[in-house]
Amino acid sequence: MPNASLAPDRRDILPRFQQRLRQILARSELSQTAFAAAAGIDRSTLSQLLAPGADRLPRIESIAAIAQIGNTSLDWLLGLSQRDRPDAGIVAESLQIERDAPSPLDERLLRWHT
Repeated sequence: MPNASLAPDRRDILPRFQQRLRQILARSELSQTAFAAAAGIDRSTLSQLLAPGADRLPRIESIAAIAQIGNTSLDWLLGLSQRDRPDAGIVAESLQIERDAPSPLDERLLRWHT
């Protein structure tokens, strides 16, 4: 079981998230209204997230949308990484898992059944 004390504290994540959200918003050159619409969140929600003293993070779907718009990783957006690159924490959408591909476990399972 992982040590819970190693988990980042929300009080540490929130200020970094806000700072990086502001960076993404500035880079996007979109208005707050247009950015919120692109991320699929309400404009008032975006305003609340950017407000000083904000005490909550958005849902993970919203964080993922913000990271995608910002062309960055979830880890960077949450302040868990210094790498501001989408490949640092988001798997490319074009990645596909080959169906019916053999696995090393398949062979062992077949031997076990025999």
